[in-house]
Amino acid sequence: MKSDVLEDIYLDIMMETLESIFDRGIRDKGKTKVINHSKIITKNEIQSILNLLHSDYDNLGAEITIYKNKYQPLLRVLNPCKSGLHYETFKMVFKRIIGGNHFRGIISLFPFNHYFKSDEEYKLFLTYDILHEIRHAYQRIHKEKKYHVHNQNYIDATKSGYANQWLERDANQFATRMMNKYKNKINEILNVKLEWNCIWGRFIFKR
Repeated sequence: MKSDVLEDIYLDIMMETLESIFDRGIRDKGKTKVINHSKIITKNEIQSILNLLHSDYDNLGAEITIYKNKYQPLLRVLNPCKSGLHYETFKMVFKRIIGGNHFRGIISLFPFNHYFKSDEEYKLFLTYDILHEIRHAYQRIHKEKKYHVHNQNYIDATKSGYANQWLERDANQFATRMMNKYKNKINEILNVKLEWNCIWGRFIFKR
């Protein structure tokens, strides 16, 4: 009987230790960290885009990582001291189903899963993805109750209903609004010469 109690205590301690390892890097406040492995966009350009947003977005404790290829996120999944990516998410990355992911303030972007005609188009779509995912980080902190209710029944990108759930509709609406509101500034920051309009994650280019 005594050994069973000790075993339960041991298991509880082990689970708490594992949770602390997997939660490493997760923050509820603090400046957004940017880790950029891609050559599509620079770290300074990303920061300039983020600086366009309201001050509510300054202290989300977010971390943005932009990966260069599918092997970099795999290394993160295999590293027990890193958090933010799970195996199921990686499978969707590997199958080119998703271009971005948010998990408890940790944002991962996979621009290699998109194909575009020019570097300018690549930059614009990646900027949209950044704005979309940072909105999820905002939802987590500033719309906490609603975020957690909807996150419990979250529908992933492989299933019907994904785009219609509040979490995604709100993030798409925000990203679309910011892209169009700051169109000229975004073009200036990214050195984009194209004329465009953004509609719900899609771009209409004026050739």
